[in-house]
Amino acid sequence: MGKRRQVETALESWPSVDATLRQLCLWQSEETGLEAEMNEQLTAVRARYEIRLSEIAEQRKAQAALIEQFCVDHRAEFDARKSRELTHGTVNFRTSPPSVRLVGRKWTWPSVLETLLKRLQQFVRTKQEVNKDEILRAHAAGEITDERLADVGLKVSQDETFGYDLKLDSIAEELKRRVVAA
Repeated sequence: MGKRRQVETALESWPSVDATLRQLCLWQSEETGLEAEMNEQLTAVRARYEIRLSEIAEQRKAQAALIEQFCVDHRAEFDARKSRELTHGTVNFRTSPPSVRLVGRKWTWPSVLETLLKRLQQFVRTKQEVNKDEILRAHAAGEITDERLADVGLKVSQDETFGYDLKLDSIAEELKRRVVAA
């Protein structure tokens, strides 16, 4: 069976644009209804499985904790790779990459930053970036010209996009009649 090719015809009048907007309203209304029905069914399906899934998750967590405790107690029995291959899986200890952390409660990240700025500035990052807001403000105020911006590889541009807003209430009565008829 071949694909059906849909032929689009250009709209030729405001009434035809309005009729097309009406059709968009109808489709959006139908789409909203179908999504609501789908979400209702998805919620019911989730509810049916939720209890058992949470039971399984709790059981897995408890058993994993028992395995971890056993492995910690028997750590000396692991090989150099810090892992142990078993029939149904592998247990291991992984070393995380080094990370920088606070020494204790006395320190906070702002206090560390302040101290680093005084003593070890090479460990403080300074991020430089183009201040686009200031460029737009200066351009709007006439403080910088398009030519000056072009000299540094910039331009101020503004796009226009088409859009439409549907008035769903315009088809409300028609939808009520369809529901009553169905």
